[in-house]
Amino acid sequence: SVSGNDYVSCQACVDGEPRLSPDGWVDAFRSRGQERIEHWAKLWDETYRSDEYSAAEKFLITCEMPFTVLRMLSIPVPCDGYYCRPLVALSIAVAPLWMWFYCYNQFGVDLMAGPTYSIVLLVLVPVACALLILRFAPCGEVPMRLSVAVPITFVGFAASAAWLDLIADKLVSLLSFFGIMLHIPATIMGLTILAWGNSSQDLIANMAVAKKGLSTMAITASFAGPVFNIMVGLGIGLTILTRQSHTPGDP
Repeated sequence: SVSGNDYVSCQACVDGEPRLSPDGWVDAFRSRGQERIEHWAKLWDETYRSDEYSAAEKFLITCEMPFTVLRMLSIPVPCDGYYCRPLVALSIAVAPLWMWFYCYNQFGVDLMAGPTYSIVLLVLVPVACALLILRFAPCGEVPMRLSVAVPITFVGFAASAAWLDLIADKLVSLLSFFGIMLHIPATIMGLTILAWGNSSQDLIANMAVAKKGLSTMAITASFAGPVFNIMVGLGIGLTILTRQSHTPGDP
């Protein structure tokens, strides 16, 4: 086990022993530092001490690092290779706050402006769940129970989708600005620049899946994404537009 004054080793996380849940609340809070340091050290080695990335790519990763940290703090990932008990607990508490910011920034909807129970659902319940994960979730890289990992994965999926939508929206706004500055016709801009911007989130997701070795899933998603957009996105959008433009008395 690692020694020092920076953190206290968790009794369940000693090398050579099965990495189970902490022995108690005190052990859970004391051991969080060790697991957090190990997780960030692994991320540092994979990024800066690996020959997989060139110097230019490492520079771009460094520029992106603040946003990477924000995504890690707001997206709970209980999967193998990314699992870190303190980080999952913290992201479970932060994810609802991120969704509140996303809804307010993108749609002007303040989820905390409603009744008191909305604040309870967005703050108190996630904090309670985070404390339970910190106490009872396994240490190290032992996978979580499927009954617990699946709901956390759905939360992470929703937070990831919000990040993709926000990034794609800002990218489309930036591309639209360049189109206006260059006096590109609206038809050409819609067929090219805006189409590229709208597909950027699919590109980011498919590239991430392909890098994980799931090439078949990435290829399938590249075809299924446009079909879903046409059938569901266009259908819902036209339905809303029809209802908004419908006047009383019209058939």
